[in-house]
Amino acid sequence: MQAFVQPPYVLGRPGQVVAGRFQLVSPLGQGAMGEVWRATHLTLGSAIALKLVAARPGDAEAGERFSREARAAAALKSRHVVGVYDYGSEGPLLYLAMELLEGETLGERLGRLGRLPEAEAAKVIGEVARGVGRAHQLGVVHRDLKPANVFIARSDDGDVAKILDFGIAKLASTAGGFQTRSGESMGTPAYMSPEQVMGNDVDPRSDLWQVGIIAFECLTGKLPYAASTTGELLSQIATRRLLTPTSLVPSLPPAVDEWFLRATAVDRNKRYPTAEALAEEFARALSAPAGGVSVTKFPPAKVEKQRTHMLLGVLLGVGCLALGLLIFVAIAVTRSSKPTLGDAPSANPSSTSVPALPATSAALEGSNGGASSAGLPNARAPSVPGASSPSASAVAATPSPSAAPPTGASSRPAGAPSAGSGQRPRPRTDPWGF
Repeated sequence: MQAFVQPPYVLGRPGQVVAGRFQLVSPLGQGAMGEVWRATHLTLGSAIALKLVAARPGDAEAGERFSREARAAAALKSRHVVGVYDYGSEGPLLYLAMELLEGETLGERLGRLGRLPEAEAAKVIGEVARGVGRAHQLGVVHRDLKPANVFIARSDDGDVAKILDFGIAKLASTAGGFQTRSGESMGTPAYMSPEQVMGNDVDPRSDLWQVGIIAFECLTGKLPYAASTTGELLSQIATRRLLTPTSLVPSLPPAVDEWFLRATAVDRNKRYPTAEALAEEFARALSAPAGGVSVTKFPPAKVEKQRTHMLLGVLLGVGCLALGLLIFVAIAVTRSSKPTLGDAPSANPSSTSVPALPATSAALEGSNGGASSAGLPNARAPSVPGASSPSASAVAATPSPSAAPPTGASSRPAGAPSAGSGQRPRPRTDPWGF
């Protein structure tokens, strides 16, 4: 409803008596379906709000819809739904006697303030959700929730949000379904759910979508669309190409975005299951940390200790890596310095270098100065200058070249051919030279 700027007295006039007991005093507002007047109940002397709707000739649907609103609102005994006292018709007029409220609509408040503080927004959405939840318990779907249909009434206990105008509400039928016509798209376009835009049947979750849009408007002062035409608007609703609250108000907790994405999911099965759950999660999202996630705060001393432990861990890791690299290089160098099978010891007896062979000895023996190398394949026995008789000369792998095997000891393995047999010694098969 919007306040009259120049009241067009179309359906009523001051002093007019409706149904013999309601006298019109002054207009309060108007909507798409009629006018609302301040009136006096002549019998009781109490002030009421009287809604007048013109019944078009032959339009039985309008009269039925008006009666539905009256029955639905009268059944909702809730502090957050405007109370209904009576309804009926007089000639071409349909009337609905309601609780008289003092205050302003949520739409008027948003127009005046721009947007609501977060605490006030949480309170309003919580009260709207309680009223909607009560309607859903009785099988009533509002289908046209918007700021203009939420009244912020002044009371002794402070401001209270109340839901108005069940004019296009639908009631549960006795068959368990809802009374509606297939293919209808009723409501205000900017607040319609995707199923309403597509002309599909609606259920209580359509109201939850609309509460989500109202919450967005309370927090940002704007609607979550970037559309310039009605067609573009409806397309964005059907595909859920909506803005997020933090894109307009970055100071809001990111958890509000998550809440809004679920409240306005295209798949209604992914929305909140009840109005109460929607309101509880909304309040929780508004109280979430600004970072969007719950961060555990540690005292400064504990933070410094954690940093020290982290630094030590990094240093230890680097040290282990360096040590492993050094070990790998050492092993590689050691393996490359070991002799291969084809290497032979130096033939110069005066050399101090000793071949890297295991601690074994090769006896040089034979007649006429001949020698046999039992340990080295294809190697000639070194000639020893000044030798007058056969003797044993040892070539050892130890650093002491003077060490010699006992006289007469033979190092030739059993079954090995002698130097004079004319056969070469069998080559070693041990790759390490043992």
